[in-house]
Amino acid sequence: MKYIVLFTAFAGLAGCIGQDTVTDASRVLAKEAVNNAVAARAPGINVAPVTDCIIDNANGSELLVLATGAVTGTVSAETSQLVRDIATRRGTQNCLLSNMSNAGLLSVMQGALS
Repeated sequence: MKYIVLFTAFAGLAGCIGQDTVTDASRVLAKEAVNNAVAARAPGINVAPVTDCIIDNANGSELLVLATGAVTGTVSAETSQLVRDIATRRGTQNCLLSNMSNAGLLSVMQGALS
């Protein structure tokens, strides 16, 4: 419930506050949805580096879709597919390679996201 209120408040204030603030709020909520989607495919693994790479390579409209997933509290098929799509982008893959020093973890995550 608190996420619905937060998301609605930021969306409603978009005209009064800067777009960066709305984007930041979307990123926070989207990060939760991505964490849930990635963790569901790779249980027991710290998915924070993967989540950060995915969020950093998502555009504004994708962040809003992902943030909506966080508000509902479920990992929908649309959210999972969007996460997979973003994860396969060259920028995301480069981020994953540079942020994950453990090659075994990288291969596990690539398998989980494919």
